Amino acid sequence: MPRLVGMGSGDYARRFGARWRPTYPAMTVDWPVPRTVPGGPGTPLQLDFGRLLQPRIPELGVLEIEGATLVRPWGWLIGAEGIILANHTWFSHGFDATGCHEGRFARFVDHVLRNADATPLPGTTLSLLSDFASDNYCHFLLDALARLALVEAAGIDLDTVTTILVPKPCSENARRLLAALPLPAEKIVTIEAEPRGRLLPERLIAPTFPGAPGCYGPLVPAYLRARFPRPTPRAGRGMRLYVDRTAQRRPLENRAEVLAVMVEHGFRIYDPSDHDDQPADFAAASVVVGAHGAGLANLVFSQPSTPVLELVPTDQIHPYYFTLAQAAGLDHAFLPCRSAEERPPGDFSPSPYPFRVDIDSLRGALASIGCDGPVRG
Repeated sequence: MPRLVGMGSGDYARRFGARWRPTYPAMTVDWPVPRTVPGGPGTPLQLDFGRLLQPRIPELGVLEIEGATLVRPWGWLIGAEGIILANHTWFSHGFDATGCHEGRFARFVDHVLRNADATPLPGTTLSLLSDFASDNYCHFLLDALARLALVEAAGIDLDTVTTILVPKPCSENARRLLAALPLPAEKIVTIEAEPRGRLLPERLIAPTFPGAPGCYGPLVPAYLRARFPRPTPRAGRGMRLYVDRTAQRRPLENRAEVLAVMVEHGFRIYDPSDHDDQPADFAAASVVVGAHGAGLANLVFSQPSTPVLELVPTDQIHPYYFTLAQAAGLDHAFLPCRSAEERPPGDFSPSPYPFRVDIDSLRGALASIGCDGPVRG
């Protein structure tokens, strides 16, 4: 298999004659040290994201290109000479000027390109597709829908667009958010997680990933808060929100004990799947506690300075919601929680292992964010 080469959109446009519309300059980010509350036996005193915490958000913008290939459902963009447009994918950190260091990713792209059916798309196509966005609310909201910020900043006229590709919403709440965007409904084509395939747009408008992989800058919360505004709750009247985790993957072993503590401290037990207007609920919360998972993507709608406590399994340490909280101006802290098992180093897939919250540590963590007792009238 030939080496898969990645290239930034600006360099690609200069080399092959495509049109690059930069909208936001590159920025260096000095991330603060994550605030970590002691999590009990077997948990780290300080979280280390390693190379996942990107020190730089690249230049963002929109590429207009002819004769490209889109790989569905992820929206990987392949240009001339088999070059992948690296800054349009979550995997952009796996490339440098000479090629792709993610050997598994390169082999997978090659397999899809060789075996998937090809579907021509006449006219002009706008792609809001993004990695993992067809079956995960976090990536749907923060990585896919937020790309529209770049389209608007570039001054793209949607009247000139024939088709708009969007990941299929994975919940009623996601469908409401998509319907509220200024996109002509008759042009929208939703893309499901299956089947995989190649899309061949005659002309493609492709916004880049709206940040760095797994790391968000101020653009994402600023745009989504403006697009889905919610009234600011009156001082002292906000609710304490505990985002429950009921998923089969990475389950909370002592969930009943945790729920009892949260109820004792005046928290509303909140299952996102039961609520169709999650932005309003998070905007109304005076404090948010929850395990690492897609439900915490709604932190983007929380009011600035809202205290947040993220319960993070030791086998699932990712900076998504830490960086989102920094970008949104939230007061974020971690409580490390011991996973039942640990994957080998370098394993990319999400952790499947259950985890357990140390109850004494949870009580201490709640006190550290100002929730040392029940909320009072």
